Amino acid sequence: MPKAEEDCRRMFAPIPKGEYDFEVLEASDETSKKSGNDMIKINIAIWEGEKVLCRVFDYLLPAMEAKLRHACDACGLLDKYQSGNLHGSDFIGRTGRVKIKIKKETADFPAKNEVEDYCLRPAKGIGGGAPETKEESLPF
Repeated sequence: MPKAEEDCRRMFAPIPKGEYDFEVLEASDETSKKSGNDMIKINIAIWEGEKVLCRVFDYLLPAMEAKLRHACDACGLLDKYQSGNLHGSDFIGRTGRVKIKIKKETADFPAKNEVEDYCLRPAKGIGGGAPETKEESLPF
């Protein structure tokens, strides 16, 4: 059944700002058209439970060092990042948490979701495990 323009726009409305689970569907080594610098272009699926809410493209550039490092941390790629041997293909299939924002509508484009940053993985405890607890017997 044909849809009105307003209905079509509603179908592609951005999801609310917040933190979400993600999976990297595609990733490739690219060159930035603006600066000519190397970058990694990734296409991520944003999940909530078992439902894909949307897909978002992101561009990881050395000039945005904090975001690049956070993406590597979120995807479990800090070793590759620190070695200087990181490639777009390393991201494919990786999962993590991401902070999503909404880019406002312009005269040329509707509002859309963008990656604000990537959530760091929880720190590992020192000593490799949960702290020991002593069981005490109760007096009754």
